[in-house]
Amino acid sequence: IAQYLIGKDEKPLLIDTDPVNKTFAGFESLSVEQLSIMEGDKLNPRKFDTLIEKIMKSQTSVIIDNGASSFIPLTGYLKEGDILEFLKENEVNTFVHVVLTGGQAQKDTLVGLNYIIETFGERVNVVVWQNEYFGKIQHEGKTFEQMNVFKKNKKKIYGIITIPEMSKDTFGQDIKQMLEDRVTISEYLNSDNYLLIPKQRIKKFRDLIFNNISLVLP
Repeated sequence: IAQYLIGKDEKPLLIDTDPVNKTFAGFESLSVEQLSIMEGDKLNPRKFDTLIEKIMKSQTSVIIDNGASSFIPLTGYLKEGDILEFLKENEVNTFVHVVLTGGQAQKDTLVGLNYIIETFGERVNVVVWQNEYFGKIQHEGKTFEQMNVFKKNKKKIYGIITIPEMSKDTFGQDIKQMLEDRVTISEYLNSDNYLLIPKQRIKKFRDLIFNNISLVLP
């Protein structure tokens, strides 16, 4: 999302609050700000208050990467202080992005999506990302749009962005290398460290994903 917005000449404020895997902050060219909101396994509400201040003062889009270990404390904080209602009243348009994966983790990610929708209701725009790397999002022959979790929450889902299944031996390896090297798509394409054909595949991947994002995000 950050790279998509930057590609549109926007300058989003990027913040990594993941206390364990600071992957987002690892992309040096993105200038991601690290903000620790956890102390041990507990969320420090004062530090999260600082994050809300940053959001309110920002004149541009704000992208926050939140880690799995802080997810439950964070939702508790948002509910307790009715933070999302506060943001809505102050005309801050909030999006929550939820990833669904195929394969073994599919059930857990569907449960997570349902929890977020039930917890935050209509105070946020829920964007679902279908990541098909481990397989299609399907259950008993039904696609996500045919599942009950979608049908009962259809009006609360802002949009769906699909990361389509691609060859793991080609596209998969190229994307894996790019992520491991902590380089953006632009850096990958402009670097002499990668071969021409992998660059072509990454370019195709970029065009596909950016197009899918543009169909959902304003």
